[in-house]
Parts: sequence; structure tokens; C-alpha cells
Amino acid sequence: MRKITGEVLPELSDQHSGQTAINIVELVRDPVAVRPVGRVDQGFSMRSWVRGVAVLVAGLALSACDSSGRYSRGDGPPITVEEANAAAPFLPPLPPVVMTGETKGEPDPEKVAHFDLKEVEWPLRIKRRFVFGGRCVNTTECLISYDGLRYASARRNISEDPYSSKAIRDWSAGQFSAAFDYPVHVTWRSLDGVARSAVLDLDKIFSDRIIRHVVPRQEVPMLPKGAYNLAPSVLVEVNDRIIHVYTRAFIPTRHVQRLAGRPIYYRHDLILVKTLTY
Repeated sequence: MRKITGEVLPELSDQHSGQTAINIVELVRDPVAVRPVGRVDQGFSMRSWVRGVAVLVAGLALSACDSSGRYSRGDGPPITVEEANAAAPFLPPLPPVVMTGETKGEPDPEKVAHFDLKEVEWPLRIKRRFVFGGRCVNTTECLISYDGLRYASARRNISEDPYSSKAIRDWSAGQFSAAFDYPVHVTWRSLDGVARSAVLDLDKIFSDRIIRHVVPRQEVPMLPKGAYNLAPSVLVEVNDRIIHVYTRAFIPTRHVQRLAGRPIYYRHDLILVKTLTY
């Protein structure tokens, strides 16, 4: 693979006309397993994924909440389950957020005082860092470049079901980023043989820094100083002529949720934020 210098990505020549086809797309979908192949300032390929660190809140105390399942508009999630499912009908449908039933019980007063546990600040926002990931599906060539790291697929990548429950569940980000200072560069060849190019401005897409999720405030347990400091994932997917931008955040819950039949105390849903079509 040719080395990339500066802001310029290798162009893909149009097989039909011999001209370079450049299009700007903004899309995020289910990421295909695209391996990071090296930083732009390196002449060698990476041997393994750069894995993000899964961070859990230490000393988290869960508190009981109103069993009515109701919440005020101001304390609601940025997007409801119904809205998320309607915006991305190709993804596995998100289940409702469970707000009644089993909990871990009342928080211990001593822990509340020791950890300075408070109701979470609302809405949840990206404080500083996030984790980036990319994938390509239904392309013949594909290169995603962000913050010095490249995700590439140099072969024909055809997927009959890129949005299966397993594919969505297994898709994760692997590169920490400290800011939104860098654009995402994408060059790929869609299934019609046309070479395409896109530049995504994450700073503009996430200008409000609000974390997209479906959990209302009353369902989020108290946190130290009320601060949510976990880094969400920003995921970019190229699928034929479409680019999707998603987020996925670890949101702790007061009540037990269900994931593939397992009881869990969190949500980690893939939420579609932006779609660009060529």
C-alpha cells in the first residue's frame, strides 16, 4: 500500500472512464471487520488491532428509581428507542429500556458520602476523548483514515447480512482520540466500479457533543460527583455507495436489562447519527 502524506489520500481511478471520481459522502453503518493497517507516518503494517480500553465506573452505586417508568421531557434521552429504530430500520431493533423490576438495591449511605455520589449531569456529553472505529462492507476497495491510523480492505468485500445481530454486537472501536480536530478521509470503490472519496467533519457532526443513547436520566444511577466520564465510540461505516456515522456508549442502568438472554446493568446500543448517500 502506498504511503499517505499530509492530507492527501491515494485516489482510485475510475475503471470505466480513466478519470478520478471524487464524491463527498457522510454515512455510518454497521462496520465490517476492517483491520488497522498502519499509521500514515509509518512504512510498515500493524500486526494487530489497536484495542480501546473498556472502562467501568469503580465504586458505582445503583439507586432505586420511580417504578412508574415516566420521565420529564428535559430528563429524557437524546433519542428514544422508537426514534432510533425508525432512523435505522436496517439495524437489529433496539429493545425497550427496562425501568421496573430487579435492581441492585438502595445505595449504601457510606458509599454515597465516600464517592460523593450524585445524580448524573444531564444531558450526557462527550467530555474530551472518544474511541474511533471503521469498517467497510460491499466494496471492492476501501480505505478509512483518521488521526494517523488507516483502516483498509484491499479486496472485494461482499456481505449478505452486514447488519446481523452478531455483526453489530461484535463491531467495536479501537483507537482513542483526544479531540475532534481531525477529519475522516475515506476512499473506496463501490460495487458499480466507481472510485469515490469523502471527507467527514466529526467536529461538525458532533458539534453539540451530546452522547446519543436511549436511557432516560432517572434510569442512570448516581455517579461520583454526578460526572459521566466514559469515552463513547464513534464508528464510521462504508457500505457500497453509503457512509454511516454511528455512536455507541456504555450507559449504566439502575434496573437489569437483557442482552442475548443475559442480565446486565447497562445499555451499549449502536445509534445512527448521520447518513450520506452517493
